Amino acid sequence: MSALTWATSWRAALRISRREVLRNRSRNLLIVAMLALPVFGMTTIETILNSAQDLTPQERLTRVVGAADAYISATQGTAIYQTPDADPRSQQVDFAQNAPTPTAAQLTSVTAIRAVLPGVTLLAVDSANGVFAHGPGGYATPEYYQLDLANPAVNGAFDVTAGRAPRSANEIDLSPAAAKAVGVSVGGTVTVPGSSLHDGRAATFTVVGLVRQPTSATAQAIYALPGAPTAIGEGREGWFAVNPGGVSWSQVEQLNKSGYCVTSRAVVLHPPARSQVPYYAEDTRYGYGFTPRPTDAEIAIVVIVVGIALLEVVLLAGPAFAVSARRREREYAMLGAIGADDAQVRRVVLADGVVLGAIAGVLGALVGYGAGAVVLAVLAQHTSVIPGTVHVDVSRVAAVAALSVLLGLCAALVPAASVARRDVMSALNGRRSAVARRVRVGRVVLGVLLIGAGLVAEYHFARNSYSTGAVEIVGGIALVEIGGILCTPAVIRLVARCGGLLPLGPRLALRDGARNSSRTTPAVAAMFAAVAGAVAAGAWIDSGLAQERAGYQPSMLSNQAALVGVLDAKQATEMVGKLKLVLPLTGSTLIQSTGYPGVPDSWQVAFSPPGVDDSPCPEATNGGTTTVCGTAEYGGATVQNAVGDGQAFREVTGLDDPRAEAVLDQGGVVLFGQGPIVNGKTTIVIPADGKRIKHTEKATVPAVYVDSQGVPSPGYFIGTKTAQALGIADGTRTLLLDLSGRMTASQQFAADQVLDGYGYADGLVQDDGLHTAYGLANTAVLAVAMLVAMAAAAIATGLALADGRADQETLAAVGGSPWTRRWLAASTALVITGLGVLIGVPVGFLIAFGLIRVSNLAQIDTAIGSFSIYGTQRVFVVPWLDLGALAVAVPLLTALGAALLSRSRAHGSGRALG
Repeated sequence: MSALTWATSWRAALRISRREVLRNRSRNLLIVAMLALPVFGMTTIETILNSAQDLTPQERLTRVVGAADAYISATQGTAIYQTPDADPRSQQVDFAQNAPTPTAAQLTSVTAIRAVLPGVTLLAVDSANGVFAHGPGGYATPEYYQLDLANPAVNGAFDVTAGRAPRSANEIDLSPAAAKAVGVSVGGTVTVPGSSLHDGRAATFTVVGLVRQPTSATAQAIYALPGAPTAIGEGREGWFAVNPGGVSWSQVEQLNKSGYCVTSRAVVLHPPARSQVPYYAEDTRYGYGFTPRPTDAEIAIVVIVVGIALLEVVLLAGPAFAVSARRREREYAMLGAIGADDAQVRRVVLADGVVLGAIAGVLGALVGYGAGAVVLAVLAQHTSVIPGTVHVDVSRVAAVAALSVLLGLCAALVPAASVARRDVMSALNGRRSAVARRVRVGRVVLGVLLIGAGLVAEYHFARNSYSTGAVEIVGGIALVEIGGILCTPAVIRLVARCGGLLPLGPRLALRDGARNSSRTTPAVAAMFAAVAGAVAAGAWIDSGLAQERAGYQPSMLSNQAALVGVLDAKQATEMVGKLKLVLPLTGSTLIQSTGYPGVPDSWQVAFSPPGVDDSPCPEATNGGTTTVCGTAEYGGATVQNAVGDGQAFREVTGLDDPRAEAVLDQGGVVLFGQGPIVNGKTTIVIPADGKRIKHTEKATVPAVYVDSQGVPSPGYFIGTKTAQALGIADGTRTLLLDLSGRMTASQQFAADQVLDGYGYADGLVQDDGLHTAYGLANTAVLAVAMLVAMAAAAIATGLALADGRADQETLAAVGGSPWTRRWLAASTALVITGLGVLIGVPVGFLIAFGLIRVSNLAQIDTAIGSFSIYGTQRVFVVPWLDLGALAVAVPLLTALGAALLSRSRAHGSGRALG
């Protein structure tokens, strides 16, 4: 066929398809909706991410510098390198400049700034964390800012959304979250107690406005003028700078030499050449030119998710095209009768895919953009970072829209081939040709081989390097998916042969599904793809939550609060007596840490294997265990390097370990990390410091290792006898308070008031705990997965019932009751969804295994060749809740819907039989 003939044939096919689409809008609406689904989803996500995260340079500038020319952060005390956009992650200290730590006066000094920008006008911003405030609604601990909000330079970085900016020292603005927490509105009053203010005197402020920061919209904050009372711990954040002519890159570099990081409007909008930025220099000694990129694991996971989504669309749209093609069989037969060959008939069906795909691409993009705008409007009310203006990358959306045309073609391939093989005379006579198709053994064997190859790729290549393992595992998952689809007809026939013991409805549905395998196979495959995706998503999320729980190490027990730095036991007893009046106390313990008298925690305590005398901190291997040199690893608990007996051990860790308690009572050591313990003993080494410790001290004592996973770890625990004998039992004291419940904000305020009377301004601390409940993203993923499964079940069942309408009419003609017809419809739904669950659940498990292995590969450090694993790895967790919903709820709901929505009366039975 010549190119001209081929083009003419396609033009005619597209013209026929266009007329068909316009003539039968309702029939094609479902196909358009399914093809538009990925375009809609991807466009919505693209719109949300572009508008919420990929802000324009002007939007990013406004949120940092406001209406000023630049924002200058307080000095770090030593020279730095920075990128032109002043990304905080792209600031690096220039270690060649060994400047001392800046003093408080140096941090607030503007001398160095004015030396570079002599004509600059600076607006200072000071802040303090955790300031107590209370109003009619209760207590809060907002951040306390001091700056002039009336200055136009801050507009965009701090926006007054209600009322006005403060004009006097006794007026403040609040963030909406702070106003809600203390229960005030504009015109109300808020009190900041003296314990939070530098002069020690309480201050009452009038709230005159509400302020929103686009970068922290949900944070609790107070905004006062520079002349208002100063909070304890307040420090200089930086300055908004208005400079004639702006701030150039050369001026930014000069300020970098004094430790100032600068976000300059002129530099961000007109950045210098990359070669002029020292941060990007290839010869930078500390490798500052690193640019973060998506990891192979992230790319692999995205490929898996997108691949499953596209496969789902093809599998769902395919049966819809098949049903549409059957209803147009007479039309296609007429084309054959007037001389159209098989290829031309196929092109007419394929043209439907092109036309419907193009319509779906346009509608999906438009609706997705609108949905993204709506979601952004909702997010703006609940997220910490306010999204920017609604915008989208047109080129990406166009590419996704074009993808719908390809999906339409793929979905129409099988129906096109089936139509081309249809007998013309049978179609013209209105007779349905035999639809039973022999299961091809070759396809089944190929499917089994593909599944086997996929399993080998998933499990064997998990031991390969990270750079290649992720890609190979993704390939294995794809092979399992394709193999499952090829094996689906065999599974349907096998289940149908075993259906003789079932009631009439399911038995008829199974036999009908086996006879019409060209219709049933795509429907079941679509259902199992949706189920597999939902199961994989549930297992992935549950495994992530399990990983978080396994890797979390609390700083103290959940029912405790702590005061660090208690001076003596007598004072601690007195404080506990007063704290009982304001806190739900159930007990208290004073825990000692190792330290030298007068200089707590001032040296390293090391551990080495017994009998190693060549060095205070030997680097050797004994019995296969590498020794620990230097201090024991930081354990993460509030109490560090603890001294005490078994009772103190239980109080700090919450563990009831007789071995550890016995060792401590003997004066031994409990280590919370694998250390140099040989035959139940270790040697404590206190290296000489040349000052207080003249000679290295050593003591070999009983020792035991305790797994610190999930418990507060003090690094190590030394028995009181040994610590006293070595003279290291006089370090920091920590008062642990046992509570019957977590402190409320008002209780914490009352407790801090008590402690403030003893000179402890830092107050009590608690462990925030691990919140492993499904987050918004996790909930959204599961919700979408479940909805897709429900939609797949409903669509696949609806298509099967629509295609089998003649069978319903036949059943009515032979005397089938309305209940029988409804029962058959429900049975059809149960067969499709049940088979989908039967195949989809194990495939979903395999996908989840692959995802977990890809994620775990990301934790393997191949650079040192030892495959060291950082952090707790993911383990497979069965998502029982999702399985229950998929295996029970989805089939039953789909069957119920099919029964209720199917016709109870037969229409046109004579036409169907005639």
